[in-house]
Amino acid sequence: MSCQEAATFRLDSRWVGGLPLVNAVVRQLAIEPLLQQAVPVRDPRVRMPPAQVLGVLLRNLILNQRQPLYTQGEWAARADPALLGLPAGSARRLSDDQMGRALDQLFRADRASLLTRTWSGRSGRSRSSWTSCTTTRRRSPSPATTPPPPVRR
Repeated sequence: MSCQEAATFRLDSRWVGGLPLVNAVVRQLAIEPLLQQAVPVRDPRVRMPPAQVLGVLLRNLILNQRQPLYTQGEWAARADPALLGLPAGSARRLSDDQMGRALDQLFRADRASLLTRTWSGRSGRSRSSWTSCTTTRRRSPSPATTPPPPVRR
């Protein structure tokens, strides 16, 4: 291999972290289609749909990165864009202004219905793919029928 051929190769490393696991849960809960319904694109001048922007922010919060809004573009640029649900090269275009507008739209959306649709979509899944927990509350006897404790002398 000559030096010219070697110069054509470039190493492009990306951060992956827990994104594949988070994406599996996001996909299982169908969060992205729900966000697309809740916060549709209202302005044709928008560079990135609000649901995509919120998806990046959600992944950031789940992975406990908790970066400020103005650093989301830098954080997303280090990650594999496909794992963030973004087209290649669009992560750097994330701005705090876009994040703020997307969060404003989410605030104005019907969040109660969004939560209900998320939960009802989850309950329709097969039981084998979800861990379930059942609690049982035993009824304690009423104080009137309970004998007093014995008195020790």
